[in-house]
Amino acid sequence: MDQARVIIDLKEGIIELEGPVDFVRHYLETYQPATKPAGGRARRSSPVSTVTPPPRVKPPGARGRRAKAEALPAKEKAVPVEAKKPKPVSCTQAVGGYIDEGFFDQPRSIGEISKHLKETGVNCTGRAVKVSLTRLTGAGALATAGKGRGVRYHRFGL
Repeated sequence: MDQARVIIDLKEGIIELEGPVDFVRHYLETYQPATKPAGGRARRSSPVSTVTPPPRVKPPGARGRRAKAEALPAKEKAVPVEAKKPKPVSCTQAVGGYIDEGFFDQPRSIGEISKHLKETGVNCTGRAVKVSLTRLTGAGALATAGKGRGVRYHRFGL
């Protein structure tokens, strides 16, 4: 029995029809109105082919639609994926954790706090440290002593 294959490219997507010639002709007639441009004139199309061309295989890494299942290579043994790295801790979370650890039992300067953050592996900009300290002070978790560059932060209630 003769086989036919038609690819209809619409704005909304691509329709592929493949099968017996009568089947393809039936659905080609069904989709014919969708292939007409807004002006009302039908686009010129090639006649239905009775020869099925071999499927195109895209090179690895090529963008676009997935290849058909028969064109895909056999799956290889799965390689275990490394465990995901933990989500980075925000500056405010890290400084808040130091309150619970007792780091702020003694008054600390911004420089001391930044140095402790770097030693523990938390990368924060100077501005992020200052914003975190301001937030925690506003929330009542920390208190300040001094003015200007001499400001020191300590646990509230000391």
